[in-house]
Amino acid sequence: MWKLRPRFDGKPVFLLRSHKTAGQSFSLGLRTAFRPDEISPHYFTWEYARAPLDELTRYKYLSGHVGRPTAAAVAPGARLLTVLRNPIDRLVSSYFYWRSQVSRVPNSNHHEIALRLQSMSLLDFVSSDDPAIRRAAWNIQARLLAGADYGTDPETRTQLFGFEDSVETVVQQAMEGFEQFALVGTVDRFEESLQQAFRVLGLPGKPRFEFDNRTPAKFVDQGVTDEVLEHARRMTEADRIVYEAANARLSQLAAQDSQ
Repeated sequence: MWKLRPRFDGKPVFLLRSHKTAGQSFSLGLRTAFRPDEISPHYFTWEYARAPLDELTRYKYLSGHVGRPTAAAVAPGARLLTVLRNPIDRLVSSYFYWRSQVSRVPNSNHHEIALRLQSMSLLDFVSSDDPAIRRAAWNIQARLLAGADYGTDPETRTQLFGFEDSVETVVQQAMEGFEQFALVGTVDRFEESLQQAFRVLGLPGKPRFEFDNRTPAKFVDQGVTDEVLEHARRMTEADRIVYEAANARLSQLAAQDSQ
C-alpha cells in the first residue's frame, strides 16, 4: 500500500556520532536537506559547550562526537540519529585511525588517546584496563545510546564518560535509549539507513551517498590475531547486542514499508 511520507516538522536534527561508524559519510548525506546557514559548524562536545546558545538556536542540522546530554542542552527537542557499526571492525579501525593521526597531521593538538597509542600495540589497546583507554574503547556504541557523553576538553574529546560499570547495565540503558532516537542506522545497511532517516524525519529531497574519512585500507588487517579478536569481543559485548538490535529494527521498518 502506498504511504504518505511525513513532512519535516522543523525540529533540529542532531546526528550523534561514535568514532569510525561512517558518521562523516552519513552526515554528508543528511546535509543535503538543509541550507548552509542551517548547518552547525561545531563537531565536538567541548565546541558545543563553548558556543553561544543564541547561535546554536539558528541551526536545523547539528552533528558530531557528542552525547545525548550535550544534544539536550544545546538543541532541546532535537530529533536524534546515530549510526552503529560491527563492533570489532569499529574498534580495530579506531585504533589504526587514531594511531596514525600523529604522523598524518603533524604539529596538531592531538588528543590524549592518539598520543598514548603511539607506544601501544593493537593487542595492548583492546586488552587495556587503563581508565582513559577504556573510556575510548569499552562498548562505546552502547554507552552512547545509553546516555554517556564525550569529554568537555580537546584532550578527552574521544573519551566517553558515564555508564562504565557492567555490560548488563549498559545494555539495559542502551535499549531504553533506543527510544530517544528517531533512527538508529547501521553501516552494513548504510544506504537503507540514510533513506529511512529521510523518510522518518520527512526531510526534503533525496540523500546523497558518499563515503568519506575512511581508515586507510593498508591498516585493516594488520595485527588482528585470534588473541586480539578474543579481547575485542570482551571489549564490545554490549555493542554487539545493540548492533544486532539496530539491524533487527531496520528489518522491521523495511517490512512495515512493504505492507
